[in-house]
Amino acid sequence: MQVLEKSLFANIPKRCLAVRTAMTARMISKYYDHALRDTGLTNTQFSLLIATGAGEFPSMAALGDLLCIDRSTLSRNFKPLFEAGYVERELGQKGRAIPLRLTSLGLTKLREAIPKWEAAQNELEHKFSSDELSSGKGFLRALRNAAND
Repeated sequence: MQVLEKSLFANIPKRCLAVRTAMTARMISKYYDHALRDTGLTNTQFSLLIATGAGEFPSMAALGDLLCIDRSTLSRNFKPLFEAGYVERELGQKGRAIPLRLTSLGLTKLREAIPKWEAAQNELEHKFSSDELSSGKGFLRALRNAAND
């Protein structure tokens, strides 16, 4: 293999923001999945329950857009939440957008999960200064915005 080719294969993984952010996202998701394990929720399901409980989304599609989750992944992650009775669709709504509602079972599940999430969140936050956290969040926001242009 030519030297130029070897340098390309070595250089791209070191520079590629997609690879770096995907690695980080997988590691962070694994961290929160472990923290939430006893609740039976994944990090994504926890996030969906929190977002549903906030009640700020007119439809599942709007929630998916905000969280950058495609429709099939969103449906796959919501399916066990519907089956467990944690979330339901608000029937009787007109139009194609059907809002979701957190049920009392869903609220109970969140009350179980939030302290575990809080402990994991605090543990991670304590590893960084407030400036590092703020700077990191700002960079991630800017990166999302740049990719969305």
